[in-house]
Amino acid sequence: MLTSINALAPIFIVILFGALVRRLKFLTSDFWYQLEKLVYFVFFPLMLTSRIAQADFSGLEAGKVLLAVVLLVASMTLILLLLRPLISRQGPEFTSVFQGAIRFN
Repeated sequence: MLTSINALAPIFIVILFGALVRRLKFLTSDFWYQLEKLVYFVFFPLMLTSRIAQADFSGLEAGKVLLAVVLLVASMTLILLLLRPLISRQGPEFTSVFQGAIRFN
């Protein structure tokens, strides 16, 4: 529990600080647009990479997780291909349905 708080607290502090600065109208709206792009494309990926690099994966059984993911995607692919005539979507429409069904993000 404490680890989760330690991981999330800096994020919420930065968000609250940004909300306060915005509410005080200290900076223009053009600045906020550029800042949002900078955070989304630079700072957020850096933060994720940093946290993943610091994570302890020693107790994780990656083989079982990988097998589960591969079996899940393969099963869903087979089901979608079998149901393709019933879905009645062709070309790009079917690929959109296909991608939406097998991607697990």
